[in-house]
Amino acid sequence: MWHVWYDLAEAVKSVVSKHSSCLREPAPAPESPPEVLHPPFSHAGRLTERVQQHHTAVHDLIGPQGLNIRAVARRLKLSRNTVRRYARAVTWEEPATGRWQNLPSTLDPYKPYPHQRWHQGHTNGAKLHAELRERGFTGSYSVFRDYLRRFRRLPADAPPPHRPHGIRKVTSWITRNPDRMNDDDQQKLKAILACCPELEAATGHVRSFAAMMAFRSASRLPEWIAAARADSAIGLRGFADGLLTDLDAVVLGLSTG
Repeated sequence: MWHVWYDLAEAVKSVVSKHSSCLREPAPAPESPPEVLHPPFSHAGRLTERVQQHHTAVHDLIGPQGLNIRAVARRLKLSRNTVRRYARAVTWEEPATGRWQNLPSTLDPYKPYPHQRWHQGHTNGAKLHAELRERGFTGSYSVFRDYLRRFRRLPADAPPPHRPHGIRKVTSWITRNPDRMNDDDQQKLKAILACCPELEAATGHVRSFAAMMAFRSASRLPEWIAAARADSAIGLRGFADGLLTDLDAVVLGLSTG
């Protein structure tokens, strides 16, 4: 069965190569406080004080006094949308820093992906937008570009992005018994798989095949082949087709070790 495992490893290497853009080690997230977006004039202190007063008043009127949005808006002489935004803000700092203006958008479910990719060193906005489109995002490039602007406010002395892991190294991690991997390698592989669903799926198939070999579970082979061929996006279909052409020999090998 050594040659079968070798063929699988070669197929995995091809899959890893196709997704080489996912192999950068993510940089650690900065441990800095949220950026305060002060208005472009000298009255930031008074504005902050007014925001704090409004936030407290809105929560007092809605909470203890039980007034609705319309009644609070009339009482404070604010628009209903403004009152809603204050009501949504858990603390007064949120509207003071401009964070309250981030209303729900179609981009919200997809934000973790560009965060991960940006910290891996992939900063081409058009390419990131295309990758999000492949994952179901339907928003325009201009919406995504505006969101990316906050990522470009990095200090000049920010460390360069980490170099990508080698294709052979990542292939060896995927095809290795997890129990024989050190914690550092396991964490690096976990980070890679977290931002690449195709590699994560391929790893699942590889480990399932390894379990069949370890426990000589030849009866599961047809099911494994069917799953690998159906999951065409991961790139193991060619290997699965090869197993079909020599199925009897592979079954015998799995049964006898």
